[in-house]
Amino acid sequence: MNYYKKILNYLFPIWILVSINFSQDLSIDLILLNTGQFTLNSWNNVSELWKLEIENTDTEKIDYFLKFILKKNNELIVEGHTKPLSINSNESMNESITYDNSDPLFAEHILAYYYEASDFKSNIINNLGYLPPGTYNLELIAVNSETEATISSDDVEIVFTVGDKFTIDEPADGMTFTQAGEAPFLWYTPGFRQGVIIEFRLIIAAIVQGESDTPGGAIDYGEANTVYHFDSNWESFFEGVNYPWPWVETGSEQQTSLNLYYSHLLVNSNFKEFICGYDYAWRMEGREIIDGYGDGGIWGWPEAENSVIRTFSWGGSPTGLVSPEGDDVLPIFSWDNIWCAEDGFDIQISPIEDEDFAESWEADFISSPFQYPSDAPGLIPGKRYQWRIRIHSFTGNTQWSEIETFTIQDIELIEPPIGQIIESVRPSFNINGPENISHYELLIG
Repeated sequence: MNYYKKILNYLFPIWILVSINFSQDLSIDLILLNTGQFTLNSWNNVSELWKLEIENTDTEKIDYFLKFILKKNNELIVEGHTKPLSINSNESMNESITYDNSDPLFAEHILAYYYEASDFKSNIINNLGYLPPGTYNLELIAVNSETEATISSDDVEIVFTVGDKFTIDEPADGMTFTQAGEAPFLWYTPGFRQGVIIEFRLIIAAIVQGESDTPGGAIDYGEANTVYHFDSNWESFFEGVNYPWPWVETGSEQQTSLNLYYSHLLVNSNFKEFICGYDYAWRMEGREIIDGYGDGGIWGWPEAENSVIRTFSWGGSPTGLVSPEGDDVLPIFSWDNIWCAEDGFDIQISPIEDEDFAESWEADFISSPFQYPSDAPGLIPGKRYQWRIRIHSFTGNTQWSEIETFTIQDIELIEPPIGQIIESVRPSFNINGPENISHYELLIG
């Protein structure tokens, strides 16, 4: 755990966001990289995450040591003292000293004194490397090495927010949209300190059977997707709303949510309308932007930070199927209409033994209710059939509904009863049979 302690000790000087003048003798300037990636990992691997410049503005050499005290809710959580330091007069030696996060000045094994609360380190590790959110007070004191008198001190209040809030919230996973107007897309910014600049990338892709059967596969399939794919490519998709682009973190202790509706996205010329009847996968990506820094930043580089992948359905698959009853050989089928099915529906009807509908009779562009046409293959009374419905699409890959079954009522012989002696020369026969059949043949043996 010594590795963590060394890095944690580096943490504290960087909170001074303004210059500190010690009786106009010492000038300490902090140059802090405008990044949100203040984690245990970044402290060890990122060069010049912060720089501390110390200048002697007096005419004499100054011997001193630095003392830092960090409190949360007025409870001491960290305190440390450096070993004696000295800096020559700027006038005589033109001297200034610069430290950065790779220098060992504040490493525990070099410090003259170090204390941390028992749960301090574990709290940071449990928060994925980020200091737990809250309001902290950091006091940085310059002390005369000989007299131990305070040269000067500064007390800075720090509102620290955790940068691990980057999540997506709506649409809820597996949600089915029943109308376009209720389609919000909501996500949370990372929650970095004030001024950190973040840009986002929105990807939405249809999940197409036989092409990309999983949500992650649909995202990765990219523009080859035959049904639908949208990628904002790090360009603004905030048109129509009052969000800045790129987003600038506010440093608020509360999660910052960004909310766009389907109508806002349609304003973007690259965004196309969703196709009815498909399930979609979506993901938000994020990365920070630091002017003049390498490839662009630390958080989200070289690979972007990704939210989880969620799915939603645009219209869903047909429900409310009502199978025909009775003896009509031209039966009527009905189901619940779907708001976005502008091109109607497809139907398949097949004998019950044809489990895969391989030999089914089909019709498309139909609407509910639908009557089986007279020019279609005849349905046999007494035989059991299955049927299903889907939203019609140009690709033919929308989801089929659940399967329902039906049977046309068989012919029923009512008169004369079996065994009855017919005395009339012209006996009368009464047959109840399926509707829409105009001709029957009677065979008497």
